[in-house]
Amino acid sequence: MKLLILVNNLDYLGDNDALLTSAFRRFGWQIILGEINAIAADDYRYFTRGVLLPENAEPYSPGAVAPGTRGTYFLDECQLVWVLGSPQACVYRDVWRMLWLASQQTPFVNSIEGLMFLNSKHAMGYLVPKENRAFSYVSNDFSSLWERYQQAPDQWWVAKPPNSGCGENVFLLPQH
Repeated sequence: MKLLILVNNLDYLGDNDALLTSAFRRFGWQIILGEINAIAADDYRYFTRGVLLPENAEPYSPGAVAPGTRGTYFLDECQLVWVLGSPQACVYRDVWRMLWLASQQTPFVNSIEGLMFLNSKHAMGYLVPKENRAFSYVSNDFSSLWERYQQAPDQWWVAKPPNSGCGENVFLLPQH
């Protein structure tokens, strides 16, 4: 079975990139790591730059460079595609659209619709029952957020952008 895993960086594997590729190789899968930001099309056949991982290599560690044969790999030549990365802001619309089109012909582990529309903090209430999540208030207007914070002086708040990830721009606002 040939699995294409789309990641952000072939020269610095993230935790999931390293662990999942090692696990699938142990089960005999052929693994290609592809660059999510390099998705392109040749007459409506989608491809990316990537690396075919050696089958008998040692397990990878987070931060490792992906070893193997670098080249161009077509998504429709894989039995399965797994998106683990997120496109850069300057190309994300194009990448998501091409991946959605590719997913109409090649099976994906995760749906492009889910990644595009539900992979954010403001969708959590639709996925996690209220009793299992913290209260959430979402707004792009600072004054309304600040007013809401001022109304609850006995509470700690976590402020974070809905579409950021990996702990980026997260702030703890103390009781006041």
